[in-house]
Amino acid sequence: MAVLTEYDVRNILKKECLTEMIIAKGTIVTPSAKSFLNDKGITILFEKDEAAQVEVEICEEEVSETHEVPQFSGDHFLLKKNSIQWTLLKIEFIKFQKSLTEVENSHLNDPLHLILKMIDDVVSGLGQTFWLNTNYLTLEEESKEVELSIELEDYQLELYRLMLLTKKRCCELVECHKDGFGICQREDLLELEVRFPEYIKSLINS
Repeated sequence: MAVLTEYDVRNILKKECLTEMIIAKGTIVTPSAKSFLNDKGITILFEKDEAAQVEVEICEEEVSETHEVPQFSGDHFLLKKNSIQWTLLKIEFIKFQKSLTEVENSHLNDPLHLILKMIDDVVSGLGQTFWLNTNYLTLEEESKEVELSIELEDYQLELYRLMLLTKKRCCELVECHKDGFGICQREDLLELEVRFPEYIKSLINS
């Protein structure tokens, strides 16, 4: 028996502009999908006769009562997961900042403050259409390639690790906003994916 979720409906509407949606007999329509269609002003039509509509609605109530339908749609789950990951990244940076010596902290205080500001901007803006401003990440000089060697201080190695972690988080954020063709339409996220890790990299040998 097929199940029509809000996530499925969103994907359908990305490809088609509908004023009504015809649902096959026996399909389970989740409450969130039904609510989403109602909000969009899309009429729900059931195939065959009225008995099919009754069957779908009864199945919907049964699914709701047994809690088989997750509380969050696919999109909400991705945003929630991404928010948690970026919050953990922020904790990593705070821990790193506290581990620095007084001299190191004074040297990196402003750049690290800028990193934390960017993380806060991302977390507060998750789910919005366009929100990121990366202009303040403009580097005065081109980032140099970082070579891992025993000459690097412990804090530099840790900063390198955080740079890789940031790059991973940025990549996950871009993946989360790709369309059905695998293309991310968010130019601000694509810019963030490049500039944010590069900014952190520039601090390692600064």
